[in-house]
Amino acid sequence: VNLVSNSIDAVEKHGRIVFSSVRRNGSNLLQISDNGTGIKDTKIKMVFDPFYTTKANGTGLGLAICQKLCSANNAELSVENNDQKGCTFSLKIKVATEWPSRL
Repeated sequence: VNLVSNSIDAVEKHGRIVFSSVRRNGSNLLQISDNGTGIKDTKIKMVFDPFYTTKANGTGLGLAICQKLCSANNAELSVENNDQKGCTFSLKIKVATEWPSRL
């Protein structure tokens, strides 16, 4: 929800948010891309740091919590700027090779 909310905040009127999903190399990859303002190259490494924010009313905890939850659940969260405009957040989730013996 936080990733989508950030994309909504980043795009202007008539902006575009694209969701994509693919299974590759034993992992599911979910990507959320937008054509918003993007993230300055000098700041992109800081977006997952607690209390870092560019929003006037933000706490800077949303992406830090997202990354912590991903790490705790054997998933990876990353971000990169798009070639033209905006950025893409990627969530890579390893596919379980075995089902639990009991549900």
